[in-house]
Amino acid sequence: MTRAKADAGRPARGQFASTIPEVDTRRGLFAKLREEVEILHAFGLKREEIASVLEIDLRDVRALCPTPRKKATSSLLPRRALIALLNGRHAIRGGATLAERTQRLADIASHYTEEEFSNEPGVGAVTVIEVSLWLSERGYSFRLTRDAHVKSRGFSQQQET
Repeated sequence: MTRAKADAGRPARGQFASTIPEVDTRRGLFAKLREEVEILHAFGLKREEIASVLEIDLRDVRALCPTPRKKATSSLLPRRALIALLNGRHAIRGGATLAERTQRLADIASHYTEEEFSNEPGVGAVTVIEVSLWLSERGYSFRLTRDAHVKSRGFSQQQET
């Protein structure tokens, strides 16, 4: 049998690499698992609870779990949140200079909806939760979307007709 005949039934080199979704790769699955562990940890679940919820070994949770912070609720925002707020789409509402924006971080953050803020570069689910907690410490919150505002008032499009 010649080499050409042996290779005839095989797919071309790299053909499968483009058909496999990114999440299904080992690295993608690992990143997704790490994010789920971080979110559950941010909600206050213990490592044992996280292991049982995700059905993984406790040693894996310890490896994936973020290191505990000095304070449970920090008055400081994480660096990625600061960068997103100071350079994001609503940053101009805080002022023209960086110094003015730094003084009005809560005002800037309260102009975002949770979805808008999660779409900023470098912001994930954990950062959204951290900023939400930081805002609530100061008496602020993320802006409600129009749909959430309508639902909170008890209205729907079906009731209007």
